[in-house]
Amino acid sequence: MEKEMEIMLATEKKQEAEELMKFLDELTPKEKKDFLVFMQGIRFAKGMTKKTDSQTA
Repeated sequence: MEKEMEIMLATEKKQEAEELMKFLDELTPKEKKDFLVFMQGIRFAKGMTKKTDSQTA
């Protein structure tokens, strides 16, 4: 069963979003999972950077 999702983006980001969706469609399920893990790592690192920046300010 495939999940559907609706994404709301600013109009100026539409081209980038379309390119990203096309890229994701080309990935195998394993590659999609690996990409998700990678993006979660990026989000985690970004959160750590924000915490470090706010503690030094």
